[in-house]
Amino acid sequence: MADGAVRAPEFPLDLVWLRPRKPRPLASFRGRFVLLDFWTFCCINCLHVLRELEDLEERYAEVLSVVGILSPKFPEEADPRKGLEAAARLGIRHFLALDAGMDLWRRYGVRAWPTLALVDPGGVLVHVGAGEGQGAVIARLLDTLVPKSPTLVRAPADYPPEATAPPGSLAYPGKITVDEEILAVADSGHHRLLVLDRRAGTVRRFGSGRPGAEDGPAARASFRDPQGLVRVGGTLYVADRGNHLLRAVDLEDGSVRTLAGTGARGFEPSFRPGSPPRPARTSSLASPWDLAHVAGEIFIAMAGCHQVWSYDPRRELLHCRAGSGREDIVDGPAAAAALAQPSGLGTDGIRLFIADAETSAVRLFDPRTGGVSTLVGTGLFDFGDRDGPLAKTALQHPLAVAWADGRVWVADTYNGAIKILDPVRGTSTRILDGLEEPGGIAVDPEGFVWIAETNRHRILRHDPRSGETSVHPFAVA
Repeated sequence: MADGAVRAPEFPLDLVWLRPRKPRPLASFRGRFVLLDFWTFCCINCLHVLRELEDLEERYAEVLSVVGILSPKFPEEADPRKGLEAAARLGIRHFLALDAGMDLWRRYGVRAWPTLALVDPGGVLVHVGAGEGQGAVIARLLDTLVPKSPTLVRAPADYPPEATAPPGSLAYPGKITVDEEILAVADSGHHRLLVLDRRAGTVRRFGSGRPGAEDGPAARASFRDPQGLVRVGGTLYVADRGNHLLRAVDLEDGSVRTLAGTGARGFEPSFRPGSPPRPARTSSLASPWDLAHVAGEIFIAMAGCHQVWSYDPRRELLHCRAGSGREDIVDGPAAAAALAQPSGLGTDGIRLFIADAETSAVRLFDPRTGGVSTLVGTGLFDFGDRDGPLAKTALQHPLAVAWADGRVWVADTYNGAIKILDPVRGTSTRILDGLEEPGGIAVDPEGFVWIAETNRHRILRHDPRSGETSVHPFAVA
């Protein structure tokens, strides 16, 4: 080892291996470059980096092994079973281990999610860097170091077999929308949309099922991890999360077209409330996660830049409506307020209720005044599972909200619960428990509550009057 070189810390014995289950010491990778990705599956920046890793895995397949080090922020993420579910849901192909006690995190001096650490074939730590965009840094390093590595052994990475989609009609369903005519589901794990005609009982499919961003007829078009849905007349708007696009489905002819986004993850630090609107098709989005229709515009929970935007379909323009872009929980005027990975939107037709996932909060935005306030939540690292007075209520990474009868229904995702926030009474109440990461919620005109139970691959219907909950027989021919 050269003078001044730093030996990469070995993996601790209690590191829990998920892919594969058999432990692998760092020393077993000698002869290859090893890239450690310290990540957690709640973090939107970490999800963006997964796409960077896919590119590296393909480009440097013969010299590089990638090991994801799941370093949990929330208690939910310390469960090995949930880690495996996340790997399957996100299509992770590389090695994966759970650093539940954050021991390896400390050994490598990691301070933020995501962080990438590169180890050379001799076991020397050659780079540690945090944040998105590290993929390009790693590529430049490998282009320089690979020709200079005499101990390098070229061979394909021996990754474990990829997880397959679960059998059945649904795979990790995300968001849902429902009205008197249709129930639309983002069948996120299958990269498609399913639309049930509630009167005829028939189901239509939109999307080939292969990840992609192709426009065109329903069977040929493609999506990547679609999420938020909202219907306006004969158009179903889609937050195509994995493609960083806003799409539209014509429910009459079945065609799919792109409305906003370039397909690249957007970095728009200058786009803030009060900025001039931007042309939709030439502006980059950042993980649009949910949608709502208010006053003729489509509001977008822009999780990747911690803001709420809107799309004007008449003028084909994007507006930044709320959030400075700083990840935090700060109330006040739209331009000064801070959100943290907004992932769910609900509306009473005037105001927007926001599932602010990373602060485990529910926020309120009034487009008329431009003001942002908080119903539940206090900080980036404040979370829990408490009901009662709103001032003491604690959630854990909620991903969806809906408004009905003067109350906010919340999919308290990492607590596996459905809760009701009553702003008038100032209370929260638990309605359902024991769910597997519910990620979508909607209320139909009859008052039934529809829930996407993401990790059980099913849609539930809850009757608030009787308290009964049933599994909807969502079958696709």
